[in-house]
Amino acid sequence: MVSASGARHPLFRPNPGLSPAPGAKRRGADLPVSQPQPGPEPEAWPSRPAGPPGLWTAVPIHKAKPDMKVRLLRIGGLVVMLAGAAAVAYVVNEVWISGARTGDAQEQLAAEFAAAQEAATTTTTAAPPVEDDPTVGSTIVTTTTSPAADVTRPEVHADLPPIIDESPPAPTEALGRILIPAAGVDWIMVEGVTTEALARGPGHMPGTALPGQPGNAVVSGHRTTHGAPFFSLDALQPGDGIQIQTLIGAHLYEVVEVRIVAPTDVWVTNQVDGAWLTLTTCNPRYSARERLIVFARLVDGPNYEAITATLTGEETPPRPPEG
Repeated sequence: MVSASGARHPLFRPNPGLSPAPGAKRRGADLPVSQPQPGPEPEAWPSRPAGPPGLWTAVPIHKAKPDMKVRLLRIGGLVVMLAGAAAVAYVVNEVWISGARTGDAQEQLAAEFAAAQEAATTTTTAAPPVEDDPTVGSTIVTTTTSPAADVTRPEVHADLPPIIDESPPAPTEALGRILIPAAGVDWIMVEGVTTEALARGPGHMPGTALPGQPGNAVVSGHRTTHGAPFFSLDALQPGDGIQIQTLIGAHLYEVVEVRIVAPTDVWVTNQVDGAWLTLTTCNPRYSARERLIVFARLVDGPNYEAITATLTGEETPPRPPEG
């Protein structure tokens, strides 16, 4: 490319594929052409130095076998991880999932117990009719050889009130409601202490007295799983109140003693005179190593007067065997 002044553009190069016109002078033909100058010869690749045979012999690379200790550590770590995951799943199931299931069961039991209370009819055993006797004591006069002893001794008539009997429901069905303000307990009780029964709420032990009846009523409940109805049972102290509602009415108990026993100490379920309530649960929390026991005495209820009238001595809770 040539400018108006005739100077060649510094970036212009002629196209070798175009032939010049006839008689035209090839541009740049008058410029000197430089010939390439021979450069220095490249250095030869160094030959293998002389030395003892085998100095440059290729050595095969062997793959190292994994160390047995490392392999065992990896397997052990995997086992620990799986065990940890299983433990977490177990805790979630036992604490949260089981608690949710127990909550659903409690709602159903509460509805059933309320319906049973409405439909309940109290059956009592009528006492024999008492004849109209205006006298006080006995009218029979005794004669003795001792004038001082020749007195009329009255015969005491004790008209005992009848005891209202109650029959237990079918296993795992609602028996009543237990309320312990000092321990935050407000649960529907069921009949039975099987795994299925206790998964629904505190359970009454078959073969022991029913709440509000003469004898020793034993009620057990979970402390950590299935809603943990007896979680704070250790907060009870002598004098605290416990109320149990059944189809015949409300029975009020007063805590007398709280103690720790072994799981094999079945003497706590023994029947005694009077009307007692025994609560049992695991101890300490999250362990079944021991049993926490609460003894409570009946102080009011539909059968309180009838039971008290039959007592001939001091009421005492169950006691361990001597020796």
